[in-house]
Amino acid sequence: MSTIIHSMRLYFWPILALNATAMTIAVRGDARHGALVSIVISLLASFGFLVNDLWDRNVDRINRPGRFENSDKTTIGLGVAAAIVCLILGIATAFWLGPRELDIAFILALGLAAYSIVLRRYLIVPTVLAGFLAASPIWAPLLLWPRNVRPMHWTFVAAMALLLAARETLMDLRDRDGDRIGARDTIATAFGARAAKSTASILLLSGAALLCSVLLVQTVHLTVPSALTAAVAVCLILALTLTPAYGAIRPDTEDRDQHGAIQSFLGWSRAAMLLLPLLNLFLWRG
Repeated sequence: MSTIIHSMRLYFWPILALNATAMTIAVRGDARHGALVSIVISLLASFGFLVNDLWDRNVDRINRPGRFENSDKTTIGLGVAAAIVCLILGIATAFWLGPRELDIAFILALGLAAYSIVLRRYLIVPTVLAGFLAASPIWAPLLLWPRNVRPMHWTFVAAMALLLAARETLMDLRDRDGDRIGARDTIATAFGARAAKSTASILLLSGAALLCSVLLVQTVHLTVPSALTAAVAVCLILALTLTPAYGAIRPDTEDRDQHGAIQSFLGWSRAAMLLLPLLNLFLWRG
């Protein structure tokens, strides 16, 4: 069971719930409903993680993430059952919430399954899809409560998707040895570590630039306290994201140090995601 719980990444659930609920409040939606939608997203995220780890067992024997790569048939069977349960519960909850929620749930479920089973062998496409899917707690409320959504909301989603795509690119760089065995064409396996670092740098800087542009546009609509709080949140998010990323993307980073640098970046970037709800609560008050 510890393997299954580890694979479900339950530590993401509070982050997903906080971000979905905060964005719901930002677009003047029903906070309780937004929290329920976050349960759908969390269940389907765990479904996606389980499917990915079960499908990637041969690759993970090289990368050694400590999931299903050395599991027996019983554990693998339980993992499959857990994935099916997460999928059914996620779809059923979405069906109970409404037709739009069900549409979003189907998009997420199909996207997550396609990502692991089909698209991981293709260049660029899975990276873009991963950023889009990971940003679902932010864009789902925009689809559910479109009346108060402005273009800047979607610019904000694009900024987050770019930052998340950069994270996916660096994860591919970390896992390139296993991806070669699995015949996956990532930037790192197809063009090398330097190209992957350059791509991650471009994605990070583009996402940071978009996020700063959203802050600048929104500042004129905010009170001074709200603008200052939003600015501090943006600075902290970018510091927690860009500073540790430098150790992973700088050209002189040795291979033996690269894995640790990328792991550090992943940890700090997750901490940055905890600040997004605070940013959303103050950024859209105008």
